[in-house]
Amino acid sequence: MWGMAASLAVDGNTDGDYFQNSCTHTEQWVRGPAWWVDLGQSYTIGRVVIFNRQDYGPDRLNPFNIHIGDSNQITSNPQCGGDHEIDVNQPSISVSCQGMTGRYVGVRLPGDYRIMTLCEVQVFSGVLPSAELNTTPTPAPGPATLAQVPGYTVRAGNCPGNDIWSISGTGMTLSQCASRCSGSSQCVAFQFSNGNCYPKTATCSSPTTHNSRDTFYDKEAGYIPDGYRERGGSYYKLFRTEKKDQGSAQETCEADGGNLVSVKTSSLNNFLLDLMPERENYWIGLNDKDT
Repeated sequence: MWGMAASLAVDGNTDGDYFQNSCTHTEQWVRGPAWWVDLGQSYTIGRVVIFNRQDYGPDRLNPFNIHIGDSNQITSNPQCGGDHEIDVNQPSISVSCQGMTGRYVGVRLPGDYRIMTLCEVQVFSGVLPSAELNTTPTPAPGPATLAQVPGYTVRAGNCPGNDIWSISGTGMTLSQCASRCSGSSQCVAFQFSNGNCYPKTATCSSPTTHNSRDTFYDKEAGYIPDGYRERGGSYYKLFRTEKKDQGSAQETCEADGGNLVSVKTSSLNNFLLDLMPERENYWIGLNDKDT
């Protein structure tokens, strides 16, 4: 698994387990390996946080240098301090670079026969709108910023367990994951990272922070997702589509995070009829392929 992509150091995943596909990895025994990120414009850099590999060889990072400047030739940019060393018993190190400015932030391992593995690099910065420095460090665009979802509060960390496997999934967007949780009466929160969606039946007061699923969303009390109506703790939504067989109808519902409703009582039937606007024609039920 050598040669893992450089982008893994800025994907928002701070997991220190290399085998969770969360860390960069150069070829073995390289002279002066380096990694860098382009911030898009110059920033004043408050600090740089590096998450180290934990499952094997945490000492490989020591010593390391940080370079900050406007040149894309990273090692030609000024260093933030000299040689830095991380406590191998700690998952991360925060290095103060107060007063330095630059578009490129790089990490370099000086010397011969080095192996670089970075599990995440976070840059905290204030934008530099003019020659006047902004001395209030705020997160630069990237992994330090947690995406917001309407109807949910977000925090870093994970509340392990209580997954609803029937609506969990991979290769999803954040909004698709939120829709799955919103459409389930069982779901009170969900975990999302790198396209992996884990709806939950329970939350917690103090999330753990050192794992591969480190962004957690709690459903706000009383929130009803857009287009849905609540009944008995479940949420229902009417879809206007062409005629579908049962399989296609189920796929439509699943794409929105729900399931095709099974009408077993007259009260539920009446509730669904009330969802339909008046003076419109509707085709209800399965087409003749399934009759």
